[in-house]
Amino acid sequence: MVNRAQGPENGAGPHRDEPLQGVAEDVRSEEERRVGAATLAFSFLGSAVLWAIHFNLVYFLNTLFCSGGWGGGDVVVMLTAVPFGAASAASGIVAYRKWRELRAGRSLRTGLVEPGGRSSALLVMGIAASVLFTLLIVLESFAPIYVPSCPEVRP
Repeated sequence: MVNRAQGPENGAGPHRDEPLQGVAEDVRSEEERRVGAATLAFSFLGSAVLWAIHFNLVYFLNTLFCSGGWGGGDVVVMLTAVPFGAASAASGIVAYRKWRELRAGRSLRTGLVEPGGRSSALLVMGIAASVLFTLLIVLESFAPIYVPSCPEVRP
């Protein structure tokens, strides 16, 4: 039976105070490359949630301006694309930066199959979703140019 209190001179292994060779650097670099849950959620879901809010806001503003008989609703709808499009693009930029940091110069295939690959895959999907939903936010804001927002209602 090996006494755990024995030091390395007796062949029982290193003391608890002595770091293992190479382990501290690997753990530290792995900790530095971790992606937080909030960052991952914003990167993956942020643009989709922003698009859903913007989509409903456009309908709300259209209804509000048309039922109130106010003019200028088209301009307001188009201006809503600026903050929502910027926030959606920001989620893609955050995802891209974290993905580059996480994969640390390795190839895409290697980054998706190694430990931490789940985060890497979610970040890649977040980048693609950000491109898609940012484009949708911009395109749905241009709809008032082509389609009248307050059609004449005839009995």
